[in-house]
Amino acid sequence: MTIAVLGAGLLGSGVALSLAARGNRVVLYDRREAPMMEASRWCEGKVHLGHVYAADPSARTAAAMIRGACSFDTIVGDWVSAEGLRKTLSAPFDYASPVDSQVAADGIEAHFHKVREIIAATPGSYFGDDDSGAFEALDPAREGYSPDRIAALWRTRERAVDTHWLSDGLAQAILNEPLIEFRGGETVESVEEAKGGWRVRTLSGASDGRFTHVANALWANRLVIDAALGLAPKRRWLNRFKFGVNAMTAVDQPAPTVTFVLGSYGDIVQFPNGRAYYSWYPAGMTGMRSDARMIEWLETRDQNDHEHIARETMQALRAYYPTLSDYHGEPVVEGGAIFAWGDTDIDDPESELHRRDEIGPVLHGGYVSVNTGKLTTAPLFAAETANMIAARRIRAA
Repeated sequence: MTIAVLGAGLLGSGVALSLAARGNRVVLYDRREAPMMEASRWCEGKVHLGHVYAADPSARTAAAMIRGACSFDTIVGDWVSAEGLRKTLSAPFDYASPVDSQVAADGIEAHFHKVREIIAATPGSYFGDDDSGAFEALDPAREGYSPDRIAALWRTRERAVDTHWLSDGLAQAILNEPLIEFRGGETVESVEEAKGGWRVRTLSGASDGRFTHVANALWANRLVIDAALGLAPKRRWLNRFKFGVNAMTAVDQPAPTVTFVLGSYGDIVQFPNGRAYYSWYPAGMTGMRSDARMIEWLETRDQNDHEHIARETMQALRAYYPTLSDYHGEPVVEGGAIFAWGDTDIDDPESELHRRDEIGPVLHGGYVSVNTGKLTTAPLFAAETANMIAARRIRAA
């Protein structure tokens, strides 16, 4: 088979590599000149164990994240070095609950106990950690957090992967695979069903086909292509534009690795190579869209004041962690669009953004549209998408 994969982020790159491993030819499209250049590269890299989803009382989101997390390094290890990936892991995440958190400290801790139970019942392993659901309560003041701002603190076993290392490794794997033809600098405009297969049209005017299958692994613009095929969902969604600050820290003054929960707060992630990721939602979330028009991320990125985002992010984080050190050199302020179901922002306790359970691949004949959900679930859904296409081929044979 020759299969078109739309989007060369973590999901699309994984789909392409998984299909090629089965002997299929793949044409991988992306609007950037190289794979892994947008949201998958510039997020915080957290491989979620569900701790942050304490506002979903059903715990279905935590279960979805845990299923992805407990297969993450096994699946990714088929594409890049699993040993190398583990060497990039951040320190374990602290979870700091501000005094005005949407969920009170006792509710967050109760959720953590649910998470531990779900992990224990989920097959697989979280980076080889035999008790990845373990957590402990700590004194915020002793750990350097502002006692006036932080009501409770827990240290978990959750980690982040260095998305720069992962992106570089996956991009090289794509370019080294003879069964994958990477078509960079090509923005997909539409997909059309044709006799005996599918055609892909790009904004440059190219029309490629016929493909036996198409996997739509786009992120912000996935629904644009779905809608042209009559597959627009009958529910509300948001694309939010979010930036983080990437910078190097001093070896003797590493940043903490922490997520502030639950509400419109932020994160800090410290990686072993000295790079740190800083985000503060009110500073970094610069806009949102809820329509099915094409989003061009580079235009969105360049319309924002990056110095202001970096300054406001660090100032806000220091209010909660006063001893946060200055970073070294010039920061890189980057990010991407974030797709999710819902029509209100995370400052609304009832927002659907507090859930990520209705995600994954959906098959429409020979066309698969995949809602990645989070970076955590992207490798799992890449493998499931490849399996769907392989199963359909077997039935056709």
